[in-house]
Amino acid sequence: MVDRNKVKRVIPNLLVEGKTSHRFTHYRYKTVQYHLRKNERLWEKIAEQIAKILEEAEQELFGKNSNKT
Repeated sequence: MVDRNKVKRVIPNLLVEGKTSHRFTHYRYKTVQYHLRKNERLWEKIAEQIAKILEEAEQELFGKNSNKT
């Protein structure tokens, strides 16, 4: 099971991964950060979607591993 609170903490880190030193990318990141901070419902929705994707990937990986062994 994926911890949704952990996902919420990871999202900003994923956004920072790109080179934010470039002016356009930096402002794009700041805009996303601003909207996420202002809109709690959007933040929840994104965290929910990422958690769902992670759960599916986890299930797929462990499903494949159990078939091989």
